[in-house]
Amino acid sequence: MKVHPIITAFVNALEKTELDKTKVCVVSDILWNKKNSEYMGLDLFHTTRGRTIAFGTGLKLGNLGLKVVAFAGDLATIGGNHFIHAARRNMDITVICINNFIYKMIGGKNAPLRGEGRGEPTVSPTFSLFGNVEQPFNIPHLAKSCGAVYVARWTILHKQKLMNSIAETLQKTGFSMIEVISPGKSCFAEINNSKEEFDLIEFYYKNSEIKNDEDTKNIGIEQDKKIIVGKFVDRERPTFIDSYNNQLANVMGDKFKPYGSK
Repeated sequence: MKVHPIITAFVNALEKTELDKTKVCVVSDILWNKKNSEYMGLDLFHTTRGRTIAFGTGLKLGNLGLKVVAFAGDLATIGGNHFIHAARRNMDITVICINNFIYKMIGGKNAPLRGEGRGEPTVSPTFSLFGNVEQPFNIPHLAKSCGAVYVARWTILHKQKLMNSIAETLQKTGFSMIEVISPGKSCFAEINNSKEEFDLIEFYYKNSEIKNDEDTKNIGIEQDKKIIVGKFVDRERPTFIDSYNNQLANVMGDKFKPYGSK
């Protein structure tokens, strides 16, 4: 079975952290081959497009012992509000944003994460003959601005670094976001599908530059400039549950029973 590098990185990160797999679950709005979930050995929930974070929030609030990982195809429009408020609240969720620049499942339209066209092999020639005139979202900067405690970006060929970032987020408490640049003709392109797709993926890898701790204001994806990758944010903040419990304890005193307690 062909396994996408993101899934391989995720599985390797799980092994590195030695987390109890019965306490980890994945939520995704991307169509997966069921073999992928079998390969991961985890519970996997497929949600409607853009609802991964909302669904994941429900899982977390229903069982605080879970480590919830949300795989999302796009964070800027469909489900964008869930993304903003989950980061603001610091929900304890790891979000892996698979940025392939297009909406394959709704006709191959440009996504708001896609730039104007960079002189690279065209991602979606059928649907974007003249490129994209809109400024793309700077997802890492948005995540940081909204309060995420961990923010990183890698291409799928930064395999070891991507794995290390995922491992760090799995051991971190709070809202973490990793953007993975994964261009392709499909929502979840397989790296071994064709030489054309590999050349496209390799192009982005070769035209990236690692700048750990770079100010996220400076890492927007721009035409004719290298894509800045790395780990940009790693900080601590009270989680939503911590803030909830502290606030209600102050208001209600001894009458309050902390959320999640038995």
